Amino acid sequence: MSPSLRVRRNEWICYCVRFAAPDCSWEAEFLERARELHVPVEEYVNGRVTDRVVRCAFAGAEKVQEWYSELPGGYVVLSQGL
Repeated sequence: MSPSLRVRRNEWICYCVRFAAPDCSWEAEFLERARELHVPVEEYVNGRVTDRVVRCAFAGAEKVQEWYSELPGGYVVLSQGL
């Protein structure tokens, strides 16, 4: 059984998702390739439960390249805040 959490209006949560990306060596590589994260949620409206999927879009390669700088040896570092 999965743990459940009810988030009310004007509340928020931080959700950690882990998955394998064997062809990505760096975080920036993954972020450049990622398009969307689909998160299944239950929505409570007027006492009724509705299942739906929330789509969270990623920023895109252009934005990621603004955030990261390449160092000698092919390493990358987050160079500015998100």
